[in-house]
Amino acid sequence: MTNCPIEEQEEIVCVSGNSSDPVLSLRLALQHGNKPRTLFFLKKTLAENTLDQALEGMSDSLVKILVVFLQDWCSLFKNISACQKTLSALLRRSQISPQNRDAIDQIVALSEKHLAKIEKLSTQTALLDLVLFQMG
Repeated sequence: MTNCPIEEQEEIVCVSGNSSDPVLSLRLALQHGNKPRTLFFLKKTLAENTLDQALEGMSDSLVKILVVFLQDWCSLFKNISACQKTLSALLRRSQISPQNRDAIDQIVALSEKHLAKIEKLSTQTALLDLVLFQMG
């Protein structure tokens, strides 16, 4: 690492997770197409309330990569909170390309489907609890 130019050293530090700037690290992870690192830094920006700052001025190509990653992560329950918060922040952005808008609409439809399943399971659980309680 000592033989690398300074910019390259900074990039290595950011992508490795040792940077104190999660916004820059998130953008670099997206540029490198590193899905696990992107999720890590996405959660870090959410924890530090810097997600809007990270999305501000982000190029359409990086937003497209992020949206593709969100489509994958949205199907996993453990990532749903980060996905929903990121999706909400993306929808607050004023300029979203039509291509990205279509992908976001697909994620919203998938999220609504998941929420309907959760609501149905909650209702079934409540009914089962009631029946078991009445049985003694």
